[in-house]
Amino acid sequence: MYGGFPASYREDRDGSIDFGFATFIGKVQSVSDRNIAMVLEIERSESFSSSRIPPNVDLGGWSGGPVFRLVDSNGIERPELSAIIYEYTQSWEIAFAHPLSSLEEDGRFKY
Repeated sequence: MYGGFPASYREDRDGSIDFGFATFIGKVQSVSDRNIAMVLEIERSESFSSSRIPPNVDLGGWSGGPVFRLVDSNGIERPELSAIIYEYTQSWEIAFAHPLSSLEEDGRFKY
């Protein structure tokens, strides 16, 4: 599960800004020491909210968003923070994230 606050879902209302949180649940396409790549395939996805995100929408601005993985521990499933989104490619609908295993003590990623 991954998500964030994309710029296209921010609304200015009388001097304050409302931030819309977009979430996705899906299969990770590739994993390495440096990157986790997640293809959204929005057009083929199921929506669980009343406002469906259109295909190839600009989700830029959700860098820093969390990526959780589902962990099974003795028959109890729980989400575990596993990565942080750093880039989104609109035309390919791919989100890239750095795994937390590459996080340095000072808060920067190794790569």
